[in-house]
Amino acid sequence: MSYQTQYPDSHEMQSYNQGGYPTLELGDFLSRVDNTRIEIRNLAADIQHIANLHQRTLSSTTTNSQAQHQLDQVLALTQQKSATIRDQIQTLKLDTESTPDSGLSNSAFRRKKGQVESLTADFKKEVHNLLTERQRYESLCRDQIARQYRIVNPNATEEEVRSAADRDLGEDGVFQTALRTNNARTGQASAVLGAVRARQNEMHKVEQSLVELGQLFQDLNTLVVQDGVVIARIEEQTAQAEDNINKGVEEIVVARDKAAHRRKLKWILFGVIVAIILIVVVAFLIWWYGFGPGKK
Repeated sequence: MSYQTQYPDSHEMQSYNQGGYPTLELGDFLSRVDNTRIEIRNLAADIQHIANLHQRTLSSTTTNSQAQHQLDQVLALTQQKSATIRDQIQTLKLDTESTPDSGLSNSAFRRKKGQVESLTADFKKEVHNLLTERQRYESLCRDQIARQYRIVNPNATEEEVRSAADRDLGEDGVFQTALRTNNARTGQASAVLGAVRARQNEMHKVEQSLVELGQLFQDLNTLVVQDGVVIARIEEQTAQAEDNINKGVEEIVVARDKAAHRRKLKWILFGVIVAIILIVVVAFLIWWYGFGPGKK
């Protein structure tokens, strides 16, 4: 549902903020809220689907399994859906802050503000659930790599096992040695190496996913509705800061002019002193050679 700007004279259809821009009527606003809630519920279902695909992917020993392809597709759609929900909540937040007389005494403002806060809380919960699930999957991938590394290197130290997930095991001497042994051992090492590479590939994807989810969480932390009084105070403080900056610039200019004036006076004074010294020297020479001992 869009803003109803085609009826600027109808107060029954829309309201205007102090700047003359239309804001959503409460009914339209609540309709958008309901649509966003549906999207959040769908997101929750997608997260559960991702958890199931995680389990299926862990059973795969290749990097091109059907489960991994499905997981990549669902994650991409989930990312798009999350961005859409974030933008929808942002739009509702801005509309709330633009509601006429948007103070705590305004009933429409209070309703809108409460809905935006509720939506934001629900969305943050699902983003946190997705973040937790991805972290759980990353931990399971790391554990699986550790178990599989022990298959080809039973004598590995704990440090070697822990670091296995972060190494290129295709270049690891343990796997290369296993691949050069008997056929049974070679087949086992090849299968393990394929599974390890699959898990490492998934871990790289998880790392990127966690970065994106972290950024989304930061975006949500900014979705806090401010009432008109707070916004006015912010604008006042901004104007005051601008005045202080302008005054500071003026003071710098004045100080610079004064410094230039002082430098000019110093040069004038220096010239006067030099002139006096020259006069004294000339007078002394005239006396010395004209009337003093130097007279011949």
